[in-house]
Amino acid sequence: MRAQLARWVLALIALFLACSAPVWAGDSKVHYKLMPGDRVAVKVFEDEQLSGSFTVDASGDVTLPLVGDINIGGMTLESSQTAIKTALAAGFVVSPVVSIHVEEYRPVYVFGLVKAPGVYPFRVGMTAISAIVVAGGAPNYTESALVAGSDLVAADERAGVLLAKRLELLVNIAGLESLSQGTAEFDRSKLPQDAQSAPRLDELIKNGRRQVGMLLSGHNNEMDLLRREEPQFEAQHKAIDGQLEAQTHLQQLIRKRMVDLQGLGEKGLARNTALLEQTQQAALVDSSIAQLMTAKSQSDIDESALKLKIAQSEDLFKQQIELQLGEARRSLTETSIQLANALKARDLHRQAAGIGSHATTPNSFVIYRNVEGQQQAIQATGSGTLEPGDIVEVRSIDANGSANTMLTPPAPQSHAPVLYTPALPNCAGTPDLCKDNGANNAAIMTDTPAMPPSPDSPASSPQRASTI
Repeated sequence: MRAQLARWVLALIALFLACSAPVWAGDSKVHYKLMPGDRVAVKVFEDEQLSGSFTVDASGDVTLPLVGDINIGGMTLESSQTAIKTALAAGFVVSPVVSIHVEEYRPVYVFGLVKAPGVYPFRVGMTAISAIVVAGGAPNYTESALVAGSDLVAADERAGVLLAKRLELLVNIAGLESLSQGTAEFDRSKLPQDAQSAPRLDELIKNGRRQVGMLLSGHNNEMDLLRREEPQFEAQHKAIDGQLEAQTHLQQLIRKRMVDLQGLGEKGLARNTALLEQTQQAALVDSSIAQLMTAKSQSDIDESALKLKIAQSEDLFKQQIELQLGEARRSLTETSIQLANALKARDLHRQAAGIGSHATTPNSFVIYRNVEGQQQAIQATGSGTLEPGDIVEVRSIDANGSANTMLTPPAPQSHAPVLYTPALPNCAGTPDLCKDNGANNAAIMTDTPAMPPSPDSPASSPQRASTI
């Protein structure tokens, strides 16, 4: 009897806990419904193995020992308690007594005009003003302006360095192209229009022509030294040919003399010693002719080697120019990309440097809330009560009374190329940079992602609840 009474008492306590779920304004006094991300504590009387803390997963399920997955997503605490009790009674526990309460609610998300946008734990009774407090409060505009000013100086410096590097690369490429054509002069009109107005262009062209002239002069001197050897081979060929002609003529005379002496010797009119002397002379002449032929062949080989060396020197010089041209063009491409981003960053820093003008402006609040599976944008006041899972956007209100959106919720982005035109530089603080910029601040085509739609647009707000 006492055991049965204890069960009834515990059942009443469990029912009281389940019915004590918090109620928030704007919910029409409907009990809080569990959603993915909530963490609940389930207590099964006299069965610690089935009790514990469980998180509602993305499918709305909690996984209990033995029982497995039980879907409680979208249910109140009372309904979820009944669902768990029914699952336990289906062959696991006889007359189970179950209590359930929320241990940890889904977090809230704060972004916009706050110091530290992010994800924060939900607390019962949180309001829109509380969201600013947990996110660090409103930004410190004076400090932000100083940081933005420092960042602007660094951005201006980087843009100036990249502009100067780009101009040097353009002049270097023009010089290398003229060098590949065998001249130290290059047409400055072939440079991009924005580069022709740069003040340092004349100095860079002068230095570039001097460097190109030195390279071309050194190469021409090397070629002249090699080509000076060509006439020597021609003279050597003529000398060898003359000697060969003389030795060949002498060889013919000796052989004729030997034929005559041989005829006289057969008649007994010539001595054998005379014939022997002519034979020796003929051998000496043949040897001399052979040496001259060898010398001529060696001279031909040396002349061919010289011509090959000249051709190789010319090819090597052209290859070096082409390699330098390729490297310079690759560097120019990288610099142009970096410059486009640096100019864009510089303009953003310039806009940020004026952030102090928005100080002490009042705030408005937009709460994005999931209602029946659809996100609603709710215009709220500072005292508007938050619910677990709410996304709070803090906006500033301008002089006209309209809210300025600081950020927008994530949305699909397109990457269609758009025309980016950097703002004109502030020449009052950086006159040297303005001189170097010239027309380099002209429009630059960049692949800039499109901005996501505003949460106030119909595309992002399928339904709109009443103002909190």
